[in-house]
Amino acid sequence: MDARRSVKLAKADADDAALALAPSTVNQAKVELGEPGAHWWDDGAPDVNLPFDNPHANPEPWLRS
Repeated sequence: MDARRSVKLAKADADDAALALAPSTVNQAKVELGEPGAHWWDDGAPDVNLPFDNPHANPEPWLRS
């Protein structure tokens, strides 16, 4: 939050030097938080939208017929 707040303050103060540094600071914070990473939609995992497709679901046997 501090990094994003610094972007807002740099814009409000029209501080070009701070504004140039702000995106790298925000990105560093995201990396430390584990925010950027593999996109869930590109991870190659199968789609499990229905209970029958979901390997974690255990539907009653009568639902499978």
